[in-house]
Amino acid sequence: AFIWATIQRLTAARRSGVGDEQFGSVRGGYARVIGEMANRLEPMRVAVIAGTRVERITRTSGEISVLAAGARTMFDDVIVTASPRIAAGLIDGLADQQRAEYTAIRYQGVVCASMLLDEPVSPYYLTYLLDDMPFTGIVEMTTVIPRAWVQGYSLVYLPRYVTSDSPWFELSDTELADRFLAGLQRVHPGVGRSARPLVAWQVSRAREVFPLPVLRYSQRVPPFATSVPGVWMVNSAQIVNGTLNVNETVSLAERASRVIPLMQ
Repeated sequence: AFIWATIQRLTAARRSGVGDEQFGSVRGGYARVIGEMANRLEPMRVAVIAGTRVERITRTSGEISVLAAGARTMFDDVIVTASPRIAAGLIDGLADQQRAEYTAIRYQGVVCASMLLDEPVSPYYLTYLLDDMPFTGIVEMTTVIPRAWVQGYSLVYLPRYVTSDSPWFELSDTELADRFLAGLQRVHPGVGRSARPLVAWQVSRAREVFPLPVLRYSQRVPPFATSVPGVWMVNSAQIVNGTLNVNETVSLAERASRVIPLMQ
């Protein structure tokens, strides 16, 4: 009776237009958003340095030294947004217990294929699939963004979520292309063949995207403060009851801003 009542309420909400999901998009994607953020920060005397690997974070004589690309820069406070495992390897002087807690948090990663086609594979934004497929789902992005943004083509993502140490990360682009395309042809025969050619193909890999949802994880969420004064950590490991998305990321930043003096 409860399930039937719930279905009736959802059906009524759909008919009235209440509760429908709505999506928005920004032309240029995250690159444009981040670029605009950098432009807004520059007049505030904030320097944005991209493409520079941070090697070490050390507190010395009341200041915090950040070693990056062989050069040291001194700061009053530092916020690390890398995953806990990476943070544990960057920050000198972490308490042993905190370092162990950081490295114990297991992450899942993603191997994702992006492809352009002459026409859409589906009228639906998301198609979820079973575990015997080489990818977790099919994301038809051009049901959300105008096809004109991608020169009239159809943009499709094929993500496969895996553990951060999965052998899928070791496969070459060619091997992944063969597996993904074969799987897509099982769902949509003809895709990638002469009648529906594949225009472009690209593979991205990210080993640490979001912590694995395990029992009692809410009791293990790391705090913003590290055991090193002035060094803070804000990352996806602190998102609970949600997934990694823009809304959750903004909410996380707002929570951190109420705790970290640097952000106030």
